[in-house]
Amino acid sequence: MSTSTKTTAPIKLSYWIHGIVFLILTIGIGLLPPFGQITEYGMDILGIFIGLIYGWTFIGFLWPSLFGLVALGYTDFAANVTTATASGFGESLVWQVFFMMIFADILRRLGLTEFTGYWLLSRKICVGKPWILIFLIFTTAFICGGIISLYGTIFMLWAICYNIFEICGL
Repeated sequence: MSTSTKTTAPIKLSYWIHGIVFLILTIGIGLLPPFGQITEYGMDILGIFIGLIYGWTFIGFLWPSLFGLVALGYTDFAANVTTATASGFGESLVWQVFFMMIFADILRRLGLTEFTGYWLLSRKICVGKPWILIFLIFTTAFICGGIISLYGTIFMLWAICYNIFEICGL
């Protein structure tokens, strides 16, 4: 009887350093005295904004985004964290993009995006003419945008372009 243990890679020291810098930027800038035309509320929002840009760049998207949402709940932007969360997820555009990303992933898993990428690359008119390929991609975007929706088309063509890049070795 063999037992397999799942090993995880240790988190690098640079990850922790970036996490600490993220927290210092997010919280620390809001504690600085206002300058110029910026108010104390503006300094809080500026700190969260700069901290999130740093966190998204060097850490990832999940926990910096959640921390930024919680931090917004402690500013004058919202009365509490629940209000800040409702403001962020209460917009219909957020839900449209969320479900269109799911739809695009379903199309990717079904192989439609890969089929479309191969189909576009296999046209004789595209061989040696990258501008014709780009024209065909834009034409596909135009047709799909009219049939599906703008956001679904964006995410679907994103997956198609990734497949084309993989096929071409980019």
